[in-house]
Amino acid sequence: MVRRQSEKRQQEQITTEQNVALSSPGLSLLYAWGDNTMGKLGIGDAAALKVPRPQLIAGIETNVTQVSCGADHTLILTKIGTVYQMGQYFLSTKKGEALKHGTLHKPKIVELPQHIHAMQVAAGGGHSIALMENHEVYTWGNNLHGSLGVGLSTQMCSN
Repeated sequence: MVRRQSEKRQQEQITTEQNVALSSPGLSLLYAWGDNTMGKLGIGDAAALKVPRPQLIAGIETNVTQVSCGADHTLILTKIGTVYQMGQYFLSTKKGEALKHGTLHKPKIVELPQHIHAMQVAAGGGHSIALMENHEVYTWGNNLHGSLGVGLSTQMCSN
């Protein structure tokens, strides 16, 4: 059965892997509900695995323009090109460095090259992709099945 949300909120964008909704233009508030395994909703409550009603995601410093939900993580893109990530992460600090992983229960800024802003983001099974304003593509995360586009090498950060 399809049900309409009882609260009247106009939505600009919705995505389903974790049930995240971006509010109407100009406000750019982000709400999340559903499965919060590994903190992928970014609501800050590690104990809340099931979130039955929309909750505001706090900690985003500027207007949100895009949300992308992967299997166990969520990416948020802001108007100024900053990328936030929450949920399970796979990161390295330098190209080719061994992978580090963990969980983020609140949105955290992804460290991308300075002075180059992201225009679009995509969250995959365990990897993330950002299209930058200079048209370069940055990938990070789990390289299972060659998801990062760098062959079947070890899991690492790439650009």
